[in-house]
Amino acid sequence: MRFTNWVREELMLWVAYTSLYGVMVPSLLFNVGVVTADALNIGAGTKSYETLKSKAYQIGAFSGLVGTITFVGSFTFLITDKRIQQNRILQSRLDEIERMNEESRELVKTILSQVPSNCKSCKYYTGDVYLLCSVHPTDMQSDCVDWQPNKINQL
Repeated sequence: MRFTNWVREELMLWVAYTSLYGVMVPSLLFNVGVVTADALNIGAGTKSYETLKSKAYQIGAFSGLVGTITFVGSFTFLITDKRIQQNRILQSRLDEIERMNEESRELVKTILSQVPSNCKSCKYYTGDVYLLCSVHPTDMQSDCVDWQPNKINQL
C-alpha cells in the first residue's frame, strides 16, 4: 500500500514538473528567440517576419497557459489526493474507536448483569463498574453478611 502511494505521489510530481519544464520552458525560449531576432533586427520589416512574430507570441502564450493550467491542476490533484488519504486514515481510526467503545459498553452490561440482585439494594453497592461494592470490591455474593438496606431505595 505504501509503495503504491509513493508511486502515485511521484507520478503526480513528475507530471507537474514535466508540464512546467516541457511546456513553459519551450514557449519561453521561443519567445526569447523572437525577441532576440527583433532586437537584432533580423528580417525586420518583412511581412513574413511580422506574421511569424505574431504567431510566435500566440503559440508562446498558449503554451504558457497550457503549462500553467497543467502545473496547477496536477498539484491541486496531488493535494486533494493527499487529503483523501488522510480522511480515510482518520475515518478508519474513528471506526476503531467506535468499535472499542461498543466493546466497552458490552463489557459494562455483562459485568452489571452478573451482580446479584440483593447487592443492588445494599447501601454499599455503588453501581460503578470499577468498584461495585465498597466493602467487598473483588467478591460480590448473594448471601453477603455485610448487607445493609439502602435507605435511598426504600423511600
